[in-house]
Amino acid sequence: MKDKDVIFIAGYPGAGKGTICQEYCINHPDTYHISAGDLIRDVIKEKAKSDFRHALLTTGDKETKTSPAWVVSGIMAEKITMEYHQVYLLDGFPQRQEELDLFVNNQHIHIIGSVFFDATMSNCVDRMTKRGMRDIELFDKKLSESEQHAYYQNRYIRYSANVPNISNLLLPLGMQKIDANKAISDVYQQFTTIVSQFNQRRK
Repeated sequence: MKDKDVIFIAGYPGAGKGTICQEYCINHPDTYHISAGDLIRDVIKEKAKSDFRHALLTTGDKETKTSPAWVVSGIMAEKITMEYHQVYLLDGFPQRQEELDLFVNNQHIHIIGSVFFDATMSNCVDRMTKRGMRDIELFDKKLSESEQHAYYQNRYIRYSANVPNISNLLLPLGMQKIDANKAISDVYQQFTTIVSQFNQRRK
């Protein structure tokens, strides 16, 4: 099996990670974007097949909804090895050192870099508000405009608390920071330049 190249993608909710990654993949067919959160939800709903589905449903902390590192890492590695693309933009993973350690042990995966999308809370909240609440965020609730605003602020604040941990994980992997406060075209150009540099490390 040919090695697959992986770039870890991190950053604040609403910073535009998914938008930029998806646009990049359209223009670079050998690249594939995987949202870790979306993939896990698809496995739970059986929209995506995984040998780890049973473990995902039966293990972990039900209060925090945190699954064991070996389950999360297994799902990510499994998805990558199942696909036919060469470069993978893995968005939202890893979150813990244990996940990273297990993931890098896969002999068919080659990590070539990491990117962090940095943006202010006001910009992220504004973008998420304009985007509208996604199905996963609604939780069958009808939130007023002010409640949505508070919800998005809390999402940003919760992620901010974890940024030091994420940075500690990704800095040793050559993490490059993007100023995601700029216009989408400018952010895309920043991203393209960074990924081009990472691609030079490919085997």
